[in-house]
Amino acid sequence: MSTALVMALWRQRLASPMRMLLLFAAFVPPMGFAALTGSIGAVKGLAYFFALVIGAGAIGQDVSSGVLQLTFARPLPRPAYVVSRWFAAGAGGALLAFAQLLMVTLLLAARGMMPGATDLLLMAVTDVVLAFTAAAVIVALSSLLGGLGDLAIFALTSMAVGIGKPVAMMRGWTYVAAALDEVGRTLQPAVDFGWIAGRGAPVWTDLATAASTIALGLCVAIIVVNRKELSYAAD
Repeated sequence: MSTALVMALWRQRLASPMRMLLLFAAFVPPMGFAALTGSIGAVKGLAYFFALVIGAGAIGQDVSSGVLQLTFARPLPRPAYVVSRWFAAGAGGALLAFAQLLMVTLLLAARGMMPGATDLLLMAVTDVVLAFTAAAVIVALSSLLGGLGDLAIFALTSMAVGIGKPVAMMRGWTYVAAALDEVGRTLQPAVDFGWIAGRGAPVWTDLATAASTIALGLCVAIIVVNRKELSYAAD
């Protein structure tokens, strides 16, 4: 992994007005809602969105702009490039989620509604898993398409799952519904770490799904990037 690539992606995202606007919209309003409702649940799961916004176009935009050719002109292994992009998106999403959770906690504490330490720990652990899962998904899609095509494919796939699953269930298409459900769970695994606090038993299938999504996403991205034929000739 390259620290320089991680920092470079973060600088690129900070310089993008549209991304900053999207992150602001997902960062500030939910905090206000959490303060009004007195619940940290208002900011639950946003780490996934943060990582998607940061990771969108992580590879595809480099391909479209010609930056990838310049990057690989240096002695940098392609797998290290992919892992660096994934880590930058995942860590960025998790850090934003942590900052948001901290600020919500301080707001609630000021109102005498301090969340429980166990609830905070569970949400923090969940945010890490969601952020790095989202990063793996978007990096894999970004390796397949140029520009921001990864976001388009993600949105279309999510829409197809959201609409197709209930339709398939209504029609009695059991196998289609099961397949769409699996696609949805792969794109955004549902993880529950309540068992850490003694709330039920670990759901190993959920953990396995999250781990397999990360592994599959990175494998796809590395294979695709390794197979890309890039021209290093000057235009």
